[in-house]
Amino acid sequence: MILENFDRLVRDSSPALLDYIARRVDPPHDAADVLAETLLTAYRKIRAVPNDPQQATFWLFAVARRQLANYHRGKVSPQEPCFTPG
Repeated sequence: MILENFDRLVRDSSPALLDYIARRVDPPHDAADVLAETLLTAYRKIRAVPNDPQQATFWLFAVARRQLANYHRGKVSPQEPCFTPG
């Protein structure tokens, strides 16, 4: 039952999730990778998915938001140190 609900959630939410993610990444083709990470993370936490379909969708978008934060943190190049001991 849990897997059936999760499968339905993914099928119903994936197009909107992909649009949401694509508007927030550069280059846009990275959106598929972020979506894959989002769905993998959600699957790993499948027992935490709310039973209510609307709440489950909100939950999945929150997972996507955290994956986007990870994506953007990975894109930031490290700053050169201000001080180099010598």
